[in-house]
Amino acid sequence: MRTRFERRADRLLARFFIAAFAAAATTIAVVFLWLNRGAWTTADDVVVANSAAVVRDARTLIATRIGHMVPPTELPPSLRIRGLMWANIHHGHIDLVIARNPDISMGARIWPPQHGPHHDRPTRYRDIYFYRYEHEAPVSADNLP
Repeated sequence: MRTRFERRADRLLARFFIAAFAAAATTIAVVFLWLNRGAWTTADDVVVANSAAVVRDARTLIATRIGHMVPPTELPPSLRIRGLMWANIHHGHIDLVIARNPDISMGARIWPPQHGPHHDRPTRYRDIYFYRYEHEAPVSADNLP
């Protein structure tokens, strides 16, 4: 026969293990969501203070510079949008990367006035688009680097 202490210890240990398991599961879920937070990035996540200045400065950079993974410190202040990781400056557009995982880059894309066809989604700002580029998918109007 078990003593009163043993019965109480069994109940407390069971509660402790349930609480520890719940805390561990919650911690794992929070870490997973934090590490994959870019997966839920949308056009609404593109926030700029002055869209006219962003477009003007971006088009100036497109005309004068090419670069891959340009850090925010090397960009004009207007292009340092919220959440900016880096910029990719191409011949025909600039990508302001705000989310990335090994296979996908997402963020704001600005085109010069005359540009080729694309399927980037418009944001709430004129001439600023939201792009999602999958690195392993073939290049097309839906998937431009």
